[in-house]
Amino acid sequence: MTTLSDLLGYRTALKKAFYSGVRSVTHNGTSTVFQSSADMKAALDRLDSEIAGLQSTPRPIAGLAKFSRGDA
Repeated sequence: MTTLSDLLGYRTALKKAFYSGVRSVTHNGTSTVFQSSADMKAALDRLDSEIAGLQSTPRPIAGLAKFSRGDA
């Protein structure tokens, strides 16, 4: 499984390549060559979505409900 740290590192490398006009990225010994800048942008968008999902606070599984009839 890819960790959040790995994803952040790859996103940094991909952004650096994207903004410098280079279509190949090497991160952690793995090289990827993109066919176009549109492919790079799509990869960045997917990374951003995956990172956002890992960084979000999970919803609670259980909660406590308390009801009252208003009688005090």
